[in-house]
Amino acid sequence: MTKRDIYPDHPGIILKEEFLEPMGIRPGTLSRALQVSRDRIAELVKGKRDVTPDTALRLGAFFDMSPEFWLNLQYHYDLVITEKDFSTKILNSIKMSRKEFVLLSH
Repeated sequence: MTKRDIYPDHPGIILKEEFLEPMGIRPGTLSRALQVSRDRIAELVKGKRDVTPDTALRLGAFFDMSPEFWLNLQYHYDLVITEKDFSTKILNSIKMSRKEFVLLSH
């Protein structure tokens, strides 16, 4: 199995497993500290909600780290998932279209 065959963890799972659990923080406690709804954090740690710029700013402030950390996790996750869902057939079709376009434009 190659690295490309493995799906990355959702940023919410990383939040839960790498931050909340080791620090003994419950999602409800975090939601109160961030001044957001419980559902927002509960869905995030279940991988059912994405990290938004607003959430990234709040997490960054709470954990004293950059919001870019959280946005980069989300970006990487989205890119890998999209890439896996974007079939080789579609990619090859786009490449063929590009070649045809170049030939027709000369």
